[in-house]
Amino acid sequence: MFLSIALIVASYSNTKIVVPENGSVSLNYPLSDSRRASCSTRTTHPVFLKQYRRVLGALGLTTEVVNPYEKMTKGEMGQHCADKDYLLSVVAHSNSCGKRSMHQHMYDNNYATHCGHCMPCMYRKASMIGERDLTTYGNRFVTLFRKRGDKVAEDFFAMLNFLKTDLTRDQIKRELRIAGLGGFDDLDEYVDLVVRTRAELSAMIRADNNNAVLRYMGWQ
Repeated sequence: MFLSIALIVASYSNTKIVVPENGSVSLNYPLSDSRRASCSTRTTHPVFLKQYRRVLGALGLTTEVVNPYEKMTKGEMGQHCADKDYLLSVVAHSNSCGKRSMHQHMYDNNYATHCGHCMPCMYRKASMIGERDLTTYGNRFVTLFRKRGDKVAEDFFAMLNFLKTDLTRDQIKRELRIAGLGGFDDLDEYVDLVVRTRAELSAMIRADNNNAVLRYMGWQ
């Protein structure tokens, strides 16, 4: 829907469509086997955008569709922002949460702007490590860890188990081929993106410095 609306505007204004999504969310590398394919969002996935461009071409439409951040993590987008001071001044007024209306599951702060337990929240929090972040989260990691087995902690533990699993570049590449990137000449660059995404999320867990979580991860 968003691309279709953008296409109408871009066609009349003779400009390209820019999809400003970080590569980690766009690629949406599965945290577990159960999160593959249609079970996860793919609306800005490189394969989807490639197929969308192919449809436009078949219809005789020449509008260009690009995601300039498709190989950057959310943290890298922040660090390379052209006006980082402005970004940090408005970040608390932005929203990344996919479940911000579920206040009944915000156990630490029922009035928070972000749930703190969905993956978009995880990526957001990881991207702001080392920065002054005034974003409010409904759940702290210590709370999610105590809620193991509860639906509210599913994403958190899926992420933890993903990060504690040793993955070789070949294993990552195999997973990306399953997702349809096998024919991409720059496949290795997407492998690099997954490696850096894992590092960014791991740095977030270490920065939280919760002993129980660190022991669970085998990092203590």
